[in-house]
Amino acid sequence: MFAKPDSTALDSIEHSETLARRERNRVRVFDKTNPAHLYLNSLTENSAKTMERALDAVVKLLNYDYMDEFDWTELERHHVQGLLRAMESQDKSPATRALYLSAIKGVMKEAWLAKMVSEDQYMRINIIKRPRGSRKPAGKALDLDDV
Repeated sequence: MFAKPDSTALDSIEHSETLARRERNRVRVFDKTNPAHLYLNSLTENSAKTMERALDAVVKLLNYDYMDEFDWTELERHHVQGLLRAMESQDKSPATRALYLSAIKGVMKEAWLAKMVSEDQYMRINIIKRPRGSRKPAGKALDLDDV
């Protein structure tokens, strides 16, 4: 995903082009002031790709195109709860909603660690319970006699 510089190099680099990557025909530059970037940078490459898609999907519900455009430090508990309800009404599976919630919690943890949000703001989001359940079966197979 992002190149992982050592912390002293990171502090001296301001939006470095050397940390850029190309994906989906756009270049994203690592931004140490964006908690979503900090979160993705803490993950393995495959996990970061999955979580980036999840975060992009979350912000699309808020009428943003990409996770980079959203100010994650403004996110509050009621926003996350509203997002979960919106995903449920769109028939997103519990597993998908849980993935998106996990991504949000990861971003908020990085925001808290970087002192971008208060402990209260982080904890109010962190205690949101994981969606439970399973997807309803698509239907049942009919016997030839039933057709």
